[in-house]
Amino acid sequence: MDHDIDDVAFLKDVVARVVAAYPIDRTRVYVTGWSAGCMMAQRLVVEASDVFAAVACTGGYLLTNQESLARPVSVTEIHGLHDENVAYSDATRMTGARENAKRWAALDHCVQAPVPARIGKASVVQTWDGCAGGVHVRLVTLMRSGHDTYANDDGVDIASLVWDSLRDERLPP
Repeated sequence: MDHDIDDVAFLKDVVARVVAAYPIDRTRVYVTGWSAGCMMAQRLVVEASDVFAAVACTGGYLLTNQESLARPVSVTEIHGLHDENVAYSDATRMTGARENAKRWAALDHCVQAPVPARIGKASVVQTWDGCAGGVHVRLVTLMRSGHDTYANDDGVDIASLVWDSLRDERLPP
């Protein structure tokens, strides 16, 4: 910000250069991140939904004042219940995991209540379906994890969970 650098434009340019150099399916470009990277990933699908098909990230929130989307986008958020850096429930500093997932569900015009399902030893995923454009919003709550969700005690393979939530997503025609 001090140097007036447009992070979104920079990352869109990176993707454009990679897509130009390699045989990549442009409809299947995804964004993911951890902590501040998750915050950036969520910002990217808001501001560059023409480039990124979906987002799945851990330990971060959407920190923009977004009130609408250019198009619906699937979002998977993964949070540790005992996160000491990005609190799971913190409406004072940031937003809180549940509130952020509800915000995404509202942005995606999801009409159904979230459906919970157990994953791992004690963790839960809530999925909002019935969203505009057939997208979905997921909130994964790791009951025995802090900020480093990849090292959770619930036996949840975060990398596989992220890929499973992204691999079938495509940009609309």
